[in-house]
Amino acid sequence: MKDLKIILFDLGGVLIELTGVQRVIDLTMNKYSVQELWEKWLKSPSVRAFESGKINPEIFAGQVVAEFGMDIHPSDYLNEFTHWPGGKYPGADELLLKIKSKLKIGSLSNTNELHWKRFNDEMDLIHHFDYNFPSHLTSFLKPDVETYLNVIESTGVKPEEILFFDDNEINVTGAMEAGINAVRVENGICSVNEYLEMNEII
Repeated sequence: MKDLKIILFDLGGVLIELTGVQRVIDLTMNKYSVQELWEKWLKSPSVRAFESGKINPEIFAGQVVAEFGMDIHPSDYLNEFTHWPGGKYPGADELLLKIKSKLKIGSLSNTNELHWKRFNDEMDLIHHFDYNFPSHLTSFLKPDVETYLNVIESTGVKPEEILFFDDNEINVTGAMEAGINAVRVENGICSVNEYLEMNEII
């Protein structure tokens, strides 16, 4: 990857710890496996509407609780959901600063107004990036190919000059279909560090 110009990060599960997956499994009475839940979540009409900025949090909560058959009041769900991103993985800031000394960095995340505010205000993470592509502001959602094409067009680089890290295989596949180098992260920031060091990128 000698021509690499941009490293692109998903946020939740890559730089930020996610704590809500098991909670949703519990609320749905173990109806889904982790993989099944992610696939349903990424294709969910209510989730897609919220994470593309089309509906407000209260409407989202009512719709998603009904859609997934969760045993919780929508207002209680919304309060929990807001705090499911637990915080930055240790070393996230240091890693981003190290990469930024050599390459441009960006974020590409299916997210929403509630989580984005926390990423920016509480976690002080967003300022690191040269490019940010939060779905609720761009209206583009992974794994749709248009999402990756928007990144390519907006940054003005070739797809092969981008390296993307995501914790969901379906999103990695979508990026690769657009010609972007993509790697699935299975162990948060540790996986990212291992890949970058193994390939002598940092």
